[in-house]
Amino acid sequence: MQDLLAIVGGVAVALLGYYGLWYEPGRISLQEVDLTLPRLPPAWDGLTFLHLSDFHTHRLGRIERQVAALAEVIPTPDVIAFTGDFANHDAAIPACVQAIAPFTARYGKYAVLGNNDYARHLSTERLIGALEEAGVRVLINERIALSLGEATLWLAGVDMLLPEDLLAQRPFAVAETLRDVPPEDFKVLLAHTPDAFPEACATKVDLMLCGHTHGGQICLPGLGALHANVVRLSRHYAAGLFSREGTQMYISRGLGTSTIPVRLWCPPEASLLRLHPPSLGRKS
Repeated sequence: MQDLLAIVGGVAVALLGYYGLWYEPGRISLQEVDLTLPRLPPAWDGLTFLHLSDFHTHRLGRIERQVAALAEVIPTPDVIAFTGDFANHDAAIPACVQAIAPFTARYGKYAVLGNNDYARHLSTERLIGALEEAGVRVLINERIALSLGEATLWLAGVDMLLPEDLLAQRPFAVAETLRDVPPEDFKVLLAHTPDAFPEACATKVDLMLCGHTHGGQICLPGLGALHANVVRLSRHYAAGLFSREGTQMYISRGLGTSTIPVRLWCPPEASLLRLHPPSLGRKS
């Protein structure tokens, strides 16, 4: 009986290892989400954002090929937003960009950088240059105005803080980046980490898109993410939609992994977000 239990236990561990190390990390889930945003101008109803985050590309692998294939099967989005952590080292930059290059968007492709994009084993300048060659505009504490008729949408991107700055509670440059933007205008913020959420709320950002957490990578039924890799927020801010003080934040589970190449009950994600004003009666 003990031998049988040992065999069953060994098989269970092997299957769990296969699932967590190979099966789940290699299968992208396309999350289609309708968001109701109180201040969205009616002219922007149905605006779509394709949100991709945390590639952590090591080489041209399954995830990169699946991402490139998405460009052929999903409708052309209005905006594509990348929220950082593109490649794990210089040699992986071309593979990551190869996955991104096939995408087109009506109003452009925009990105912010993550903590990994400033690592010593990667040239930030080379990464930015490769992204720009692929038609991606990198926003480093910058904003742009997108216009449709008489309505204006401001898209801003803030740079990642160093770990010591996060721990010291230094603010992200959200207020500085959005200074002089008319308060009545609709604002979307790209940030790498959910830790920028308090500044987004204080600055009356309407929608913030971010990643960094990988959804926790390992989630347990009933408990959720064991760790969210955030400093200023709790582990519950691991993935999905959150709302505070009129600001909504969507956290992507991301595409890749870091530290350990495992995902359990937390598949990689590409997010297709559709924006709606409340007057049309849609629910988030």
